[in-house]
Amino acid sequence: GNVDIWMMNPDGTELEQLTDTPEDERSGKISPDGTKIVYYKNVSGKQEIWTMNVNGENQTLLYNEDGYHVMQPVWSPDGNFIAYTRGLPGSGVCGPCSTWEIFMMNSDGSNPVQITNDNHRDQKPSFSPDGTELCFAHAESSNDCCNPTDLYKSDFSGNLTAVITDGNYQWPSDWGTGGILFTNGSNYNQQYLERLQEISLPVDEQIEHIEQGDEFLIERLRNPAADYSPVQ
Repeated sequence: GNVDIWMMNPDGTELEQLTDTPEDERSGKISPDGTKIVYYKNVSGKQEIWTMNVNGENQTLLYNEDGYHVMQPVWSPDGNFIAYTRGLPGSGVCGPCSTWEIFMMNSDGSNPVQITNDNHRDQKPSFSPDGTELCFAHAESSNDCCNPTDLYKSDFSGNLTAVITDGNYQWPSDWGTGGILFTNGSNYNQQYLERLQEISLPVDEQIEHIEQGDEFLIERLRNPAADYSPVQ
């Protein structure tokens, strides 16, 4: 089946399906003022950025670009800007993801600006709480798709600063006032787990996609509430 965006109360009640189309919609983010959701959508094999009201109405194309995927959109804290990942489409496990870079545009889809330009597979941006920097995953090697990713941050001029470079796979989730929330995995399975969770596969199907022998990840999927020690 295809992937849709849903909403629920913080206690898990009153699930409501917001999108119901033949295409996949992913990575919904609520605007700071609570009125809109930005997300990306697969249209004829290409990713586009869309918005809708929080009740699912007024689903509208915000931004697409000929020849490129645009995906993983996030709001700035003031709601005036949207950061996103842009890259060339491709096939296979990795595709030409060395072309993935971080961009930013106005929240109405105008004036896209490239933030990174380093051929290091930059993706999954997140704004700092004051809205002056972006955190993202940055591949350790250029022209590379499947080896470890570091945690980097950048100002809007593209001045990069390494945050964590320990040879593992770092995947930022959010940047709040208390710090940067991220996942840390010791092998490519952790990156794959992130992707599987993002596309909302059932747990049993996620486990089937993980290589045999990675019992840590499999047990974490089966019991996500358990208090696991960090991956070393």
